[in-house]
Amino acid sequence: MGISDYDMTIKNHQFRIAELIYETAQHQLATRKAQIQIAEFGIEIARLNSHIQVLETTLAAMSGELHALRIDTQ
Repeated sequence: MGISDYDMTIKNHQFRIAELIYETAQHQLATRKAQIQIAEFGIEIARLNSHIQVLETTLAAMSGELHALRIDTQ
C-alpha cells in the first residue's frame, strides 16, 4: 500500500518546516556573530580612544615644556 496524497502533503510540509527552522537558526547564528563583532569593534574603539587620550596628554605636556624652553631662551 502506497503513501496517500494527504500523507505526502504532510511529509512535504514537515520537511519544509524543518528547512525553515534550519534557515532561521542560520540567520540567528549570523546575527549573533555580527553582534559579537560589533561588541569587539566597540572594545577596540574604546581602547584606541584611551590611547588617543594618552597621546593628547603627552603632546600637551611636551608642548608646555617646549613653550617653557622658548621662554627660558629668550
